[in-house]
Amino acid sequence: MKDLSADLLDAVDLDAPSDTLTLSVLGPPAHGTLIRGAHGLQTGRYADTGPAPPRQSPAVQSFTLRELRRGMKIIYMHDDTETLKDAFTMQLTDGGHTVQGTAHVRILPVNDEKPRLLKNAGLEVDAMDRRVISSVVLEAEDLDSPADALFYVLRAGPKFGQLQLKTGSGWRVLGPGQNFTQEDVEMNRVWYLHTTLQGVKGHDSFRFTLSDAENESPSQAFFISLRTAQKGDIVLITKPVTLTEGERVVLTTDVLLATDGGGSAAELVYAVSVPPAHGHLHAVQRPGVALGAFSQLDVAAHRVAYTHDNGRGSPHDSVSFVVSNGVTSRSGTLRFTVEHGDRIPPTLSGNAGLRLPEGATASITRDNLELTDPDTAAGNLTYALVQRPQHGRLLLRGAPLTRPKFTQEDVNNLDLAYWHQGGPAQIDRFSFLASDGTNRGSSCTASSRRSRWPSP
Repeated sequence: MKDLSADLLDAVDLDAPSDTLTLSVLGPPAHGTLIRGAHGLQTGRYADTGPAPPRQSPAVQSFTLRELRRGMKIIYMHDDTETLKDAFTMQLTDGGHTVQGTAHVRILPVNDEKPRLLKNAGLEVDAMDRRVISSVVLEAEDLDSPADALFYVLRAGPKFGQLQLKTGSGWRVLGPGQNFTQEDVEMNRVWYLHTTLQGVKGHDSFRFTLSDAENESPSQAFFISLRTAQKGDIVLITKPVTLTEGERVVLTTDVLLATDGGGSAAELVYAVSVPPAHGHLHAVQRPGVALGAFSQLDVAAHRVAYTHDNGRGSPHDSVSFVVSNGVTSRSGTLRFTVEHGDRIPPTLSGNAGLRLPEGATASITRDNLELTDPDTAAGNLTYALVQRPQHGRLLLRGAPLTRPKFTQEDVNNLDLAYWHQGGPAQIDRFSFLASDGTNRGSSCTASSRRSRWPSP
């Protein structure tokens, strides 16, 4: 922002006595706003300012030079876009004559934009060969930094090859802590050389962060598919995946790996034949959209995930598929073990009480008493008795309840009843604590009321 003081904006009127000179904004700036500086040049006080002016400081339409000379603040506030120039047109009048002029604004650049990755498509390389890493497969941008000032800083180098940078004096092998620029990528100066077959599982990678010397991105990986031999029979390796209910897990080559001894990982395609029953397989970048097919390269690049549906059904799930390289195919199944956690406490959703004749017995049903818990079965929802009935008994399957507890399953199955022992008491009750085995609810009371008609 900039204060348009009388040093920058001034005029004179040779009339005697001088007339009041009024400035009006005819053409507002395209990349900023002219406002009354209620807070001076304290930028933080104008946090709400954007394309529209702040509520406390409306856009200036007109003002007099007398106001400006007496200390009124007229401020130009830039809209923080990556523009380096702006302009606005003003009209000056003394009431009888008018003149117009344009004020030009030069904006000093500030490096406040973070670098971001636009393209990370990976690379395919034949065994013991080398290929260029061009902007076709790797590209980043920073809106306020040129390509030669946008750095890829290596955090981990490739395990089965070398990352090489072509310089004026020859080739230089890059290691962790060293860097290359987006300009190097665009000029085809960055190459990958495959150097060993020992331990190769069909792919290699290196990790990097993007930096413009002031801002840095999170660490990311560039994957390289290695074609090590001719296509052959597919070897499939799967390992069970363990996760908690509702969790998302990204598939890796540690749990799902297919290889045919030489084909490209991108050519090993998995076609889902039986999708998961308690979740779904999806692309990492497209959660909620079921995935019908993906490649081994997608798995190696951590682009495929499984998300559990948060249901309380079976602790097991699986996805069946056929993996093919275009010549041969093989069926397989990836299994998931879901660990259920008890996170939600039970809720007393029904406590309507019971009405029965004197000396009678009546079943306690779900209409009278009900606990609900979305992550606990009815057999594990327990009523722990704190105080038993004073004028009757609780019966379980026709016999007096000897244990100090019963379950919601007992209620659902009509196994629980109350027997009134007779006498003048109109109301009886029992108190309990609700529990799901992990979480405990507050103390509650269930009541029974004697009807005035005689028992049958």
